[in-house]
Amino acid sequence: MKIINQDYKKGGTQKTFYELNDLQDINCLNCNSDKKSRVHTEFGNIGIVKCKNCSLMYTSPRPKNVELNYHGDKNKYYEEYKYIFNGTKPHHRDKNYIQELNIIKKFIKKGKIVDVGCNAGRFLHFAKKFGFDAFGVEPSKSLAELGTENFDLIIENCKLENSSFSKNSIDIITAIDVFEHLTNPLMFLNKSYEILKKDGILVIKIPNGNYCLTKLKIAKLFNKNTLNMDIFDSYEHVAHYSKKTFEKFINNTKFKIKKIYAPIPIHPPVWTITNDQYYLHTSPWTWDWKKVIMRKMFHFIGKIELLLRLPMYFQADILYILKKRS
Repeated sequence: MKIINQDYKKGGTQKTFYELNDLQDINCLNCNSDKKSRVHTEFGNIGIVKCKNCSLMYTSPRPKNVELNYHGDKNKYYEEYKYIFNGTKPHHRDKNYIQELNIIKKFIKKGKIVDVGCNAGRFLHFAKKFGFDAFGVEPSKSLAELGTENFDLIIENCKLENSSFSKNSIDIITAIDVFEHLTNPLMFLNKSYEILKKDGILVIKIPNGNYCLTKLKIAKLFNKNTLNMDIFDSYEHVAHYSKKTFEKFINNTKFKIKKIYAPIPIHPPVWTITNDQYYLHTSPWTWDWKKVIMRKMFHFIGKIELLLRLPMYFQADILYILKKRS
């Protein structure tokens, strides 16, 4: 959880406060019901709600044109990435990307991988090193160009639905921390089904909505001003899937769940503590040591939750390996 009243230099177009006229009311992304109950409010007037019909948590009202958050200034994005591009600093998610690729290797050793919402391509940079034939899809023109220019990648500047990939041509599709951004997830799944090979895999990693609820409860327990905290990333995340609601959603599609993992937590950098510029390389863990230790403790509990098939409230993210239904 981070305080959201900071004004620092960044590539994204998100704001710290949204007026009501910045937002639009939305029906459930799963069942289209308009019956919902309010769970939380953050970033001014953005709402986190729970569908009364299917129990999916989602963002409503949400920012208009929410998918354009990453369509920011190329030069500002370069400033965030510059130490990573020149090879002098590691990305704060490098360990996460390597773990995810090692998981993928358990199912497919080599082949054509398409990373959807690939940002500036750091995951694909490692995918190439792992021996995959790597391609990206990124709607943000600025980020797609940065990945092409600095990591020597092939990135199509579009959504997956508008990409040029042929039917049954892809071995692996990855959506790492992307699915929760999609305003039309069924369209994405249908296109994935179309271009995946018969024995291909779809890898989806989502933030756990129940983990966000746990953070919210802890913040309230310590009398924090939760209206002024970024708990759900609601300026960009349109849905907040739990293990139960995600699996319910997938069970009504052409995909089946092959395997579930509890990946290691992400430790966001905290460079804005010392300056007014946001960077993506790793910051000293001692600057944020309490949260780092808490995330690791919660991850340990989360692995136990998954092992014992319990509801997952302490695991920050959940990674799924999906295959086509026969």
